Order: sequence, then structure tokens, then C-alpha cells
Amino acid sequence: MIRAAFAAGELSYTKVRALVRIAHPGTEDDLVDLARHATGAHLATIARARERVRRADAASAHARRELTWHVDDLGDVVGTFRLPATEGFEVLAGLRVALTHLDTTSAAAADSAAAASTAAADPAVGSAAAASEGPAVDLVAES
Repeated sequence: MIRAAFAAGELSYTKVRALVRIAHPGTEDDLVDLARHATGAHLATIARARERVRRADAASAHARRELTWHVDDLGDVVGTFRLPATEGFEVLAGLRVALTHLDTTSAAAADSAAAASTAAADPAVGSAAAASEGPAVDLVAES
């Protein structure tokens, strides 16, 4: 809508520059209507004020961030966190990667324990099992 109004000569470059700083699809129509009746300087003032509010909101969200954890009676680590949505989804993605890594290393450790148990019970069988497994590989999570 901003582009069409600019192309039709309804909005000046100064007005368009101010609008694109603050518009998003949900507000574009209303802002174009406002721009038709406001000066470029007035729109620039509104855009600056909106940017100050956005920065204050970001600072407030940053101040509300928290991570708490404790070790419960069973020895498990239990925690909660509060983050802005985009940061929270990044943390969740990182946790999924870490859990996949832990699942892989836990499965490898269980296989190694089973092989060691078999080798202790029957050295000939244990040697054959160890030879068929190939070399041990340490997995390292990439950041």
C-alpha cells in the first residue's frame, strides 16, 4: 500500500521514509491514511517515538530474562527459563541438538557396556563382537 501511494504521487519521499521504519502488514493501511493528512516531519517524529518504544520494550524483555535450575531429590537437573520468543526458540533448538547428542552417546555407552559384559562372560565371543563394532568414535557437538 505504501508503494502504491508513493507511485501514485500521494506520498512524498520523506513520508515514505518515515513510514517504512515503522510499518508492518497489519498497520500499513492505517499509516498510509495517517500519512495523507500529516506532514513528513510529523511522521518522522512518530517513527522516532516508535523506535524509542521498541528499544524500551527490548530492554524490558532483556531485563525479564531468567534461567533457574536445581538438582532434585533423584539427582536430576530441573530448570525453567524465560526469554523473548526468538531467543527462547534458539535455546530450544540447542537443547534438542544436545539431547540428540546425549541419546547417541548414551546408546553407544550402553552398547559398549553390553559388549564388555559379553567379553567378560566369553572372551572368544567378546573379541568377535569388538572386532565387528569398529573403532570407537567420540561425538562432539558443534556450535
